[in-house]
Amino acid sequence: MYVLEYIYILQGVKIMEHVILSVIFGHLVEDFFLQTKSMADNKNRFGFKGFAWCTLHVLVYTLTVAIFVGNADPLFLFGAFLPHWLIDKWSLAFQWMRLIGRGDLLSDKDSKNFSLGIIIYIVIDQTIHFGCLWLLLKII
Repeated sequence: MYVLEYIYILQGVKIMEHVILSVIFGHLVEDFFLQTKSMADNKNRFGFKGFAWCTLHVLVYTLTVAIFVGNADPLFLFGAFLPHWLIDKWSLAFQWMRLIGRGDLLSDKDSKNFSLGIIIYIVIDQTIHFGCLWLLLKII
């Protein structure tokens, strides 16, 4: 390989690192700073109210990630919006906890294990979100 080819490869790695960090930072800013208590409390409720709150949250999320990444491509926007909406609307992290037999950690708010359950829930939720974002970046 020629030196210029190595430089091109290294530039590509730096650009990808920048995009990954931008996506992660945009995700965290929206999910933990811009998401209101009403959004968080209502996004997985049944009916129109839950649909509306989840959709509002994910629209703000998609806009935030797009701004951080600098990508307004409709395919990117759709790829950021849809998985996040499904994960949050159907509370997939809680469904996973139930599937592996740990849903009990979130069932009793007075339990000493409730705080541990919340931490596990957040880790699972963010892992699912980051996995989807990673796939999005690999596909687009």
